[in-house]
Amino acid sequence: MEANKVSLKAFDKTKSVLLIDYNEIDLFVNQKILENYGIDNICCMRGASDALMHLRLHDIYYSLILIDIYLPFSDGFKFIDTVREFDSNKKQGEICIVSNSIDPKHWEKAKSRNIKFIEKPLTIEKLFSA
Repeated sequence: MEANKVSLKAFDKTKSVLLIDYNEIDLFVNQKILENYGIDNICCMRGASDALMHLRLHDIYYSLILIDIYLPFSDGFKFIDTVREFDSNKKQGEICIVSNSIDPKHWEKAKSRNIKFIEKPLTIEKLFSA
């Protein structure tokens, strides 16, 4: 496991989670899934640009960032690359893609970036599996 990665299997429920998804229903459902698991420090954003601005303006460490690939004006991969560029000192925690994409290219892009890819719908079992 890389030094800047959190162990999802031993995830501390008091840690902060950033959810990024343009679909309001998916955002709401994913938030409720995490809350039902006992995680209550959740920030929800509807776009990559808003999430990037939020990260740049606020000194907040997120143990877990869950992002969809399909976002307006940007995609999840551009967000991930940008966060890794400007966030090299802060070291945000684990970043996972949560998407309904069936495109093998997306899976390969995630794998090449050492990013976990979770098929929607999100479940705690999918999130915490190896």
